[in-house]
Amino acid sequence: MNSMKWLMAGAMLIFGSIGLFARRVPLSSAQISLLRAAVGGLCLLAAAAAVGNGLSWKRIRANARYLLMAGAFIGMNLILFFEAFRWTSIATGTVCYYLAPVFMLCLAPWLLREKLARRTVLCVFVSLCGLACVVGGSGGAGRNDLLGIACGVGAAELLLAAAFLAPYVLVKGGVPLAGWDGAGWSCLAALCLIHTGLAYLMYFTALRRLPAQTTAALSYIDPLSAILMSWLVLGESMTPLQLAGGALILGATFLNEMKKD
Repeated sequence: MNSMKWLMAGAMLIFGSIGLFARRVPLSSAQISLLRAAVGGLCLLAAAAAVGNGLSWKRIRANARYLLMAGAFIGMNLILFFEAFRWTSIATGTVCYYLAPVFMLCLAPWLLREKLARRTVLCVFVSLCGLACVVGGSGGAGRNDLLGIACGVGAAELLLAAAFLAPYVLVKGGVPLAGWDGAGWSCLAALCLIHTGLAYLMYFTALRRLPAQTTAALSYIDPLSAILMSWLVLGESMTPLQLAGGALILGATFLNEMKKD
């Protein structure tokens, strides 16, 4: 069990450093997303074949409609996730991205016919107050910062997805790979092989063996490490009001996930 905890924690630390590497890749958000999804997907496919399970084509055919929808949503999710880093700080974009559970809770009564408990409603309200602090704490820093926050929130809303990326990128001119320096190539390789292939393999391996609450608790290593690394490496910082808002968002979501059934 302890080894699985370390494996999950390692995956979260890798996820937390995505923004640092994405900043050094001279491609658009859609182009980075396409390469990350394609190479990372091939890595996971190879891992599935290596352990002897492979893919269940019967299940894929039975759920083809839902898989295609999920692919489209994940593609948009990836684009907005990387776009957020281009317009605002890594810390702010990551914190806003962690509003995902809040949006799922808001949709649960309509999509899943689930009744919201009072504690859940309170956590949603506190998280939205935190979002207001993050937005207000930008101090009128300009259109770019608010656009970055919007991209981070938008990525959290969509949650799922990656199938339409290839035609979209091709229509936009494909992926230019000429004229790069070594840092650009290294960061792209890291995003595809380490942050996607390796990190997701670590994540899903640990996910199967850890209790849900342990997984939920360890997942907060991702945003906290992203905030810390963006400050130490890039010198980015959040205002006190934004830090308070981030604490409200992460704290409320954490408490709701830790509630006992």
